[in-house]
Amino acid sequence: ATKGGRTTGYTLSDQGVVQSMEVELSSLPFPVQKTIQAQSAPGTLDGIDKNFEDGKASYEATWKSKDGAEHTFTVAEDGKLENIQMTLEETSPVAQATIKKEARAGKIEEIAKTFDGPDTFLEITVNRAGVERTFDVAESGTLQSRQVFMTEIPAPAQATIQQYIGTATIVEIDQVFDGKKNAF
Repeated sequence: ATKGGRTTGYTLSDQGVVQSMEVELSSLPFPVQKTIQAQSAPGTLDGIDKNFEDGKASYEATWKSKDGAEHTFTVAEDGKLENIQMTLEETSPVAQATIKKEARAGKIEEIAKTFDGPDTFLEITVNRAGVERTFDVAESGTLQSRQVFMTEIPAPAQATIQQYIGTATIVEIDQVFDGKKNAF
């Protein structure tokens, strides 16, 4: 759409609901502007999308570093940094080892350092034979969770899940590692 000589892009759902829209830095709340400016310096800001999900807005900024590499990060409405896109080389050696082991022969599509309250972890998306999966790794290198498919979990867990969901569609199942216990 073009308004006042400026073209703005929008992403809509099938139902016509706005999912994201391009925005200008100057139109954002001051705390969001401040975080975006701090995170994109000393590179060049390429664009900002305002995303809408579950009744909340967030801002995804794309910027280029001095070497021309493109990066993204997400900022909450209150200006708090939610996540930063990273390369494998930017993670700690212990996290790299876990990521490589868990990715196996898959292609690492994305690594996002995520800030969730006091917790910080890496969320990794891997493509294996055309199928994307995610897993989370603590900065210490500990595997925290991995996405699994129904056929990969024990039969008793499958039966319990089927009992609770009935005919509903499964969106994702995560295997969570908590000490010596596993949970789905």
